[in-house]
Amino acid sequence: MVPHFIDVSSQVEPQEGWGQVGIRFDGVEEDDKLLDSDRMESAVREVMTKFSKKAGVRKVRIPFQEGGLRALEDWSGFRVLLEVGVDDIPSLTESLPAKWEEEARNVWVIPKEDTPERMLEVLQSSSIKGYPVLLPPDPWVLKGDKDLLLGALEHYLFSRELRVPIDPFHSLLRSGVQRLDQRTLLRIWTGPSEDYFYIDGSGMVSLCPGWIKKGKIYGQSSEPVSKWRESEVYCEFIRKLEAHPEPDTLCGRCPHSGICGGGLLLLHENAACEIWMELFERVKLAAETLIEKRGGGKKRRRPGSGQKRRRRGRGEAKQVKGGDKAETRKPEDPLQGNSGVNAEGKGAGVDSKRSSQNQGRRRRKAVGRCVSRDPGEVTSGLGEKGVEEKDKKSVTEKISTTGDTVKPD
Repeated sequence: MVPHFIDVSSQVEPQEGWGQVGIRFDGVEEDDKLLDSDRMESAVREVMTKFSKKAGVRKVRIPFQEGGLRALEDWSGFRVLLEVGVDDIPSLTESLPAKWEEEARNVWVIPKEDTPERMLEVLQSSSIKGYPVLLPPDPWVLKGDKDLLLGALEHYLFSRELRVPIDPFHSLLRSGVQRLDQRTLLRIWTGPSEDYFYIDGSGMVSLCPGWIKKGKIYGQSSEPVSKWRESEVYCEFIRKLEAHPEPDTLCGRCPHSGICGGGLLLLHENAACEIWMELFERVKLAAETLIEKRGGGKKRRRPGSGQKRRRRGRGEAKQVKGGDKAETRKPEDPLQGNSGVNAEGKGAGVDSKRSSQNQGRRRRKAVGRCVSRDPGEVTSGLGEKGVEEKDKKSVTEKISTTGDTVKPD
């Protein structure tokens, strides 16, 4: 598998050796010809055919349009990101091909850029209908309308009707609760940023649209990936990723730089850091509340385990209650699982410290397998909702102290 991911416009010709790609059907709505359903179906089918021959399609971002959706029926194994407007909500479920439901096709919704009120309505309505929602690293998310972003987070944390993730909030909360796979905001959006490449409609390659506008270019789409990695802009970016932010910089002074990963200002020089800092704080408090509800990560002691017990020697007789008979307990083999663990957590013949370290390694491996690099691709360890029903009151009380939080009904 080629270790990189390319987020590419459908207007660009694919090249050999591109590995995994995400196709953006941008510019469609500006082309009057493609607004026709049949023309759209034909155009999407053509793009999918040529890309599938040269790369592994892992994601498709496409406007909600019946012809385009029909065209995608012939392919599978990728995520569909639907750009949905308010007017599309009534027909959202009915317009999707029936075959997609049978295949459990992975469909996410991205609110189509509009007024904050209408975009929030799309987010709320789509998620209640059962569609996960992604807030992508687009300018309207990075520059951030406060009412839209805070409204989205409140809906995710407190809505009693919500059963699906809303990213990046879901992945941030999950990372904060598990505390094992610490994914930053930048990593949630791009995966490993050193292996992420964005290609616009003209074929220019960089980290994001903002960098292309500023002239920070890795190269052209016709060049091999190795050539992009050799560019000075790319090498400077890698040096920034590996270095800690300077204390006198905005990122260096930010208390949430470990959560953000510097992604906001990297992706947009005018990012709304203050708004996002408030979002980070509320997600952090929600994570702390869930950890407290789960016992704070402390080992639970069995009733009576506080009493000291004398450990029997290997082969010592065990007295049977209610009689004078004694039975000899066969020593446990320390290599045969945990069958010799007693109430104090000490194994028969097993060094308990080494055992707990091994368990920690296994947990970290398990979490690593559950969390995907692809933005938004998560399986919840928190139940069907981001915050369980029984935890809502506590989360509400703690988060509401940070600002003018909207309380749930």
